[in-house]
Amino acid sequence: MRFEIRTLSRAISTLVVLFVLVLGASLDTLAQGNSRWGRSHNRGHHYGWTRGRRVGQQNNFRLLRRERHRELRSDRRELRDDRQELRSDRRELRQDRRERWREHHDRH
Repeated sequence: MRFEIRTLSRAISTLVVLFVLVLGASLDTLAQGNSRWGRSHNRGHHYGWTRGRRVGQQNNFRLLRRERHRELRSDRRELRDDRQELRSDRRELRQDRRERWREHHDRH
């Protein structure tokens, strides 16, 4: 009976040691980022993006941004021109009103 308990305790202690070793190894690989539960194998580098930059996606994106910027600037320019024209029209209306008022009061 004593022999069986000792064998059982040795088997359990061996299992515990193996469990601790496996747990330690998995935590180590998790910390390095090479495990299946941790980060991906490329450590978060988006190689598709860098490859895209090399073959010209970045350049295409810059062209699109530049074109959008030009559109916005032309829109702003049109708005500015419209506001200037409106101010000019108001100025002319005020001058016409003043002249009519002066003509009316000069007669009386």
